[in-house]
Amino acid sequence: MNMKIHAAPSETGCYGLEIPSMDFVYEGSEPESESTTSATPDNDFSDYLWMADEEEHDSNFMRDLEERELMRVCEEQHRMDQLQDELDNACESIELSAQLDNLRVDVDIVNESTLNPEAAEFVPNYSSTQESNSESS
Repeated sequence: MNMKIHAAPSETGCYGLEIPSMDFVYEGSEPESESTTSATPDNDFSDYLWMADEEEHDSNFMRDLEERELMRVCEEQHRMDQLQDELDNACESIELSAQLDNLRVDVDIVNESTLNPEAAEFVPNYSSTQESNSESS
C-alpha cells in the first residue's frame, strides 16, 4: 500500500511524491499474509518469558546478588585472616630469633658441670618402655 501526497508544494518543494507505506518487503520475498506472520519463528518471544514470572525472576536475581556479596565478604575476611596470620607468624619468628640470640652458656656453669663429656649419646629405647608399661598393667 502506498500513500500519495497531495499536489500542493511541501516544505521540500516536491509535488506528487509517492511515499511507500510502512509495509516493508525484503528483496526476493513475497508479502506475507497475517495468518502466516503469526506462525513464523520470527515472533519468538522466548527471550521475554521471564516477564511472565517477574516477581520470581526478581527474587532469584536478588538472591544471586546477595550470594555474590556474601561470597565477596567471605573472601575478603579470609584474606584479612591470612594477612593477620602472616603478621602473627612474622612477629613470633622475630621474637623467637631474638630469644635464640640471647641464649648464652655461662663459663661458670660449664666449669661446675658434673656431666661426662666422653659419655655416649643417650638414645631412648621405646620397646623396653612399652614392654614395662604393658607388664605393669
